Amino acid sequence: MLVMRFGTDARSNMAALLLAALIPGPALAVPPPREQLTADCLHPQYASDQLVCDTPELLELDRSMRALLETTSIPTTSRWIEPQEQWLRRRSMCAMQREHASCVRAAYNDRIALLQASRMPPAPDRTTLAGDDAQVTSMAPGDAAHVFYDAAGQITAYARSGLPLAPGWQNFAQFSRHGNIIKLTVPDGLVLACWVASAHKDLK
Repeated sequence: MLVMRFGTDARSNMAALLLAALIPGPALAVPPPREQLTADCLHPQYASDQLVCDTPELLELDRSMRALLETTSIPTTSRWIEPQEQWLRRRSMCAMQREHASCVRAAYNDRIALLQASRMPPAPDRTTLAGDDAQVTSMAPGDAAHVFYDAAGQITAYARSGLPLAPGWQNFAQFSRHGNIIKLTVPDGLVLACWVASAHKDLK
């Protein structure tokens, strides 16, 4: 054990203090961040939370998303839908963008659109897809986004094509089509290629 002896000389005392500060001590435990699904205005952990809580427009979007989360079941097994916790962390990265508020607004609008699509019944006239992923068997094309379903009619992807929705914000699942070939990609590099088989019509 190192024993520090302090003398009457101010310089020697300062040197001893500096030396003691350099000696490694026990590491302080850092608690993990609290799990959250929406902005926390009581104990904001992120700069984006603070922005949302201080901006009425963004706070209203957060409340709308919260209400949808309470009544909407998001598939947790689909590789093509971003988990809510992961979406929130990615939204929080908007703080690194020059247009912070624009990025956060796009993130909320994007997520709310997914939640609203999850509440809707499968489109009766959708396109049947063939491929190797049982999670993606049909598609309902749209002007802004394309909704994909499994064989049970549960939504498994909400994909967009084209440019980012705002500087710094890109939809999680990206869609592209070349002839009858449909391709889905997500940020971790996962790619699904399938092809149009036929028009699907529900008999209900």
